[in-house]
Amino acid sequence: MDEFQLDDGMRDAMRGAWHSYLDRVQSFRPLLHGYCLRLTRRLWDAEDLVQEMAGGGGRGVSRLRSYGFCPETLRAIGEALGLPRAHRPVSRAGARRRRRPARARRRGLTAGGAGGLIGGRAIGGFAMAAAALPRFRGRAGGPARALLAACVGLLAPSAPAGAVDGVLEINQACAVNTGCFAGDAAGFPVTVDGASGRSLRLTSDLQVPDANTTAVQVGAPDVSLDLNGFSIRGVTECTSHPLVQTLTCTPSGSGRGVSVDPALSPAPRGLEIRNGSVVGMGGHGVVLGAGGRALDLRVAHNAGTGIEIQEPGATVADCNVGPNGKDGIDVGASAVVTGNAVYKNRDRGIAAGSGSTLQANTSAKNGGNGIEAGDGSVLQGNASERNGLSGIVAGYGAVLKANTAHLNDHKGIFAGAGSRLSGNAAHKNAGTGFVLDATAAYDNNTAVANTANQVQGGANRGGNFCNGPGTVSADCP
Repeated sequence: MDEFQLDDGMRDAMRGAWHSYLDRVQSFRPLLHGYCLRLTRRLWDAEDLVQEMAGGGGRGVSRLRSYGFCPETLRAIGEALGLPRAHRPVSRAGARRRRRPARARRRGLTAGGAGGLIGGRAIGGFAMAAAALPRFRGRAGGPARALLAACVGLLAPSAPAGAVDGVLEINQACAVNTGCFAGDAAGFPVTVDGASGRSLRLTSDLQVPDANTTAVQVGAPDVSLDLNGFSIRGVTECTSHPLVQTLTCTPSGSGRGVSVDPALSPAPRGLEIRNGSVVGMGGHGVVLGAGGRALDLRVAHNAGTGIEIQEPGATVADCNVGPNGKDGIDVGASAVVTGNAVYKNRDRGIAAGSGSTLQANTSAKNGGNGIEAGDGSVLQGNASERNGLSGIVAGYGAVLKANTAHLNDHKGIFAGAGSRLSGNAAHKNAGTGFVLDATAAYDNNTAVANTANQVQGGANRGGNFCNGPGTVSADCP
């Protein structure tokens, strides 16, 4: 321990910092309790551990050892602080050999007390000690740097890092340098296996280095990721041209912003991502499994699809999606897609499987169809305009109510057999306004100034208005 020999001035400064730390123990009690709860995962066990560590009970050593704390390191710091031997954090062997004096127990100077509080980030005293080091650099030199390194080493969590509310935190520093929690190694992707917890949030932007790197990869079900207003960013940029069909995104690759583990089949269910941006990935922006939820996101400049949830039961709400190199939103059966603005994606704007509900979405200037929905879907209050193909395309047995299709390069609205259309409008589309199967009933719709024709097919149930090529009066066929 020669490198920790300090002069009197430095020893006094460090001893003062240590005592200040002890005075602040009570203010950190809520934080300590949250940390212990994450370690034990049981409320009563967590409270017991808080009492043992904050109060200085000797049992804290053996319990904390199982969580990966190192009493020998704490003992070395105690020596560096110049504490009397009886008051220093003890080693594993010392913890087994003897009990501490009562005064030491009251002051909480144990490996359990110090280790638990440091691990729980109650580090006020050590922060003060670190701040004092530069004043003594000329006098202590190497020992000061060595002690600072030891203190900094203790600040890295030996168990999952998280806030007092139990949410695990992800940021650029831990992603690159240490791993953000148990089960995650240093470097991208940040890997979530669920063992440390299933609720996560970003505390900084994440920046991946190239188009083939994924930022966050999830291998456990029912994980929730709050981007907390931050961005996951890559190196790709999509360049717009006069025709969106010629949109190019470079460089492209396999990297994704947030994705279920592609090696797992079936993909983990119930992943939710919300409240932030996924921008510039070499592949898809967001890829979720069955029951996945993408909420309040901006997803743009990804070389693949913006948001892809191929499994059933997806929810995509209040997202701003585009431009992207493939589809904007591509979801499977029984999806709910609502309140999204989707624009300038190279292929389709929104594509949803059978039995889906699409409501209050805007899809504009995409290279393919603006909105596609499978058989038996419900589409209400959507607007689709200036897309490279048709505005809205729905399968058999769909219900379309109060949607608009405007200035699309092909058909305005297409609906399959057995569909029902009410209160929709098709205006100035380059093809026919409404193209309907003969068994599709329509009422109270408006078709005006579509280039090829106003209505083709369908069973007119009244109240429809047509004006433009293909009609001789205001009556639709």
